[in-house]
Amino acid sequence: MLKMKLLMKTGEEGGDETAEDNSLDQSEHRHIPRAVPSSSVSDRPDESPRPFVHPSQLDKETVFEWFGLHLNPAKRIEFMCGLLHMCQPLELRFLGSYLEDLARKDYHVLRDFEFRANSPSDLGVLTDVIDPVVRSKLLVCLSLLGSDSRECAGILFRILSHVDPALFYKNYDYSLPPFRNTHHHSPHPPCQDGSVYGRSEQNCGFSSSEAAAGPLEQLALLFTMASLHPAFHFHQRETVRGQLEKIELAIEEERRQSQLRASAQTTVTNH
Repeated sequence: MLKMKLLMKTGEEGGDETAEDNSLDQSEHRHIPRAVPSSSVSDRPDESPRPFVHPSQLDKETVFEWFGLHLNPAKRIEFMCGLLHMCQPLELRFLGSYLEDLARKDYHVLRDFEFRANSPSDLGVLTDVIDPVVRSKLLVCLSLLGSDSRECAGILFRILSHVDPALFYKNYDYSLPPFRNTHHHSPHPPCQDGSVYGRSEQNCGFSSSEAAAGPLEQLALLFTMASLHPAFHFHQRETVRGQLEKIELAIEEERRQSQLRASAQTTVTNH
């Protein structure tokens, strides 16, 4: 272990060309998530900028609260992927075993859905992303898509390539309040009877708070998962990432308009 640390330190100080070459070779397979942007107050543990805090001074419970209560599903996934990229190889192997054990609990419930998520014929019909039921199915499919399912990833990429965030912004009059949920949740929990497909969005696929978040935030979750999924080729992930940035801009614009409407309503009420 000490030898590994010394080798790592030497590589960092001396600019080891071999390590650099290896990182370039892996760029096709892995996309390093960007830092979670503080685009809204709901995503920040604290509004005011803070000086650097030594890790030993961080309050673990505060971090847990920020992650569980203040981040929307898209930011949660991006944040977790970013943390995993910072882990050492042995840490990743341990976490892989830990995640495998956790995932085993829902294996029987999700087994049939995993088969459909990796079936090109089932994915080919999910083209109308405006339909909330289709969005729910796509989220389930992306969550259960295998890391080597290149053909299915190509189908999903073609579906996502035709999504226009402006269309959602114009067609839906949703306000997007800060995403706060006092209960731990998954992006798309299965129904109690184990059914996901064929059910309305209000009954299955999303909790009531997630449905209230609006279609744009659901799109942000969809594109975030696609931009980080290993089954997508590098250029596909980069293209999806560009579309995700447009979605985030649309969300910010919607929030700004919502704040302006609220301010105007308050002014009228006071007068």
